[in-house]
Amino acid sequence: FPYTTLFRSRNNALAVATGEYIYFIDSDDYLQEDYLEKMYQAAEKSGAEVVYNCNITMFPKEKAVPLIIFEREGFYEIKNKIIKEILIAPWNKLIKKSLIIDKELRFSRCRFEDVTFYYSLISQIDKIYIINQSTYYYRQRSNSDLGVLRRSKNFDTDFVTILEDVYNYLKKHNKLQSIPLPLLSLRWH
Repeated sequence: FPYTTLFRSRNNALAVATGEYIYFIDSDDYLQEDYLEKMYQAAEKSGAEVVYNCNITMFPKEKAVPLIIFEREGFYEIKNKIIKEILIAPWNKLIKKSLIIDKELRFSRCRFEDVTFYYSLISQIDKIYIINQSTYYYRQRSNSDLGVLRRSKNFDTDFVTILEDVYNYLKKHNKLQSIPLPLLSLRWH
């Protein structure tokens, strides 16, 4: 199962990372040349613990499709509406390493490890800084874990596992009120 390698790789990277910020990228995606520089500048300028870049281009399709959800850059409070609009993925967020370490944010050993990480992350912050500069190029594949799982008999079971993992994290950190569980029906990337 490819997802078991991914969660281990990400957690191992968190254990040895030495920088001030953490950024994840999927191995089959790529970034515009100045992408990380723009993310870093936004983090330093704003003092934000999490910077979200909503300038994403999905490919391959007949034509690459840009996806910009937020027109205005700046701080947004974490509320129900914003939680629904942010893509559940670690790869378009620059995250302060101290937040990850202090709040024990890790990827869980299940399919959709992104979901557990995402909800754990947003339960620990009050606001997020959003930019739409530079571009993340996200490769959509029909044989991705998500594409395969949506067609599998185990999709519902895996989704229940995710709900349990998120619930357990929120309970452990006294954050059950921070995220209404019905919001877990969100934007899948």
